[in-house]
Amino acid sequence: MVLLSILIYQGIVQKPKIAMFWSTKSLFETPYILKIMTEQRFSLLKKCLHFVDNNTVPISTSSAERSFWNIKNFFHAVIERFSSVYIPNAYVAVDA
Repeated sequence: MVLLSILIYQGIVQKPKIAMFWSTKSLFETPYILKIMTEQRFSLLKKCLHFVDNNTVPISTSSAERSFWNIKNFFHAVIERFSSVYIPNAYVAVDA
């Protein structure tokens, strides 16, 4: 859960390099992340994070499709869960 919360946080607070989240320099410091997990543990967990059996990935897919295939089941599960929890009361539109 901590790993996922850090990944979500990194999507909100963006920095040029992931290592900057563990920097102790006052300009780049992110004290919250420093307190909950070390950079080495984060890197190891992220490296080991795996959602699919590689034998089920179609060989003929492009590299972009193969990357999405790795998280496809997880992605659909999250979208399904979010859709079941959040149901807007009225029509929602986003003007571009």
